[in-house]
Amino acid sequence: MPFHPEDSADDGLQSLRDACEQLCQGSPAPDDFFSGIVPRLGADADVRAVLVWLLDPSGQVQLAAEDRLLELTLGRGLSIDSEHQRLLEETMADGRSRVAPGRPDDPQGIPAHSLVLAGVRSGLHGIGVVELFADADVPAAGLTRLRQLAELAASYLSRCCAPTPAPAAVPEDVRFWERFERFVLQIQRSLDPKEVAQIAVNDGRYLLGCA
Repeated sequence: MPFHPEDSADDGLQSLRDACEQLCQGSPAPDDFFSGIVPRLGADADVRAVLVWLLDPSGQVQLAAEDRLLELTLGRGLSIDSEHQRLLEETMADGRSRVAPGRPDDPQGIPAHSLVLAGVRSGLHGIGVVELFADADVPAAGLTRLRQLAELAASYLSRCCAPTPAPAAVPEDVRFWERFERFVLQIQRSLDPKEVAQIAVNDGRYLLGCA
């Protein structure tokens, strides 16, 4: 269901949240998440285009998903000026959201517009940006609404699609003391000297790596 400015901000956020929750239940691949959420953002009456930037495996920023970009650029390709580049870099670095209202016409033909950006994170690291191009005449309250939508989409993208880090290896000395603790507990389970001696021999060999 598209968003419309006349809808309450709470209704729009809840609608997007419900869609994200439904998608995340199935642990979607990023492309599945993009196809379910990016067009919903692009259908907002105040949005001209949606872009999602993500780091690729080599650490380079790539355009991972978009909606209505061709319509925005009139087929001429996206030109990123120095201010736009700075906004993307800062959002990627700190994960915060930003609004750049009232940007002038782009020399490549993009009409005057506003930008809304929200960071995508994996743990403490920035890995991407959700970016909305909005009409230049969208008022401050409308940009705040779009900022909330971008933040929500970015947070779910972080939650559902960010790479899961491999579990940290347990140091060998930690594993030894865990085994030793289990060994002591096993010995303390019995008061029978013969049984204690048998546990000590069998489990002691395992503890020392002689099993």
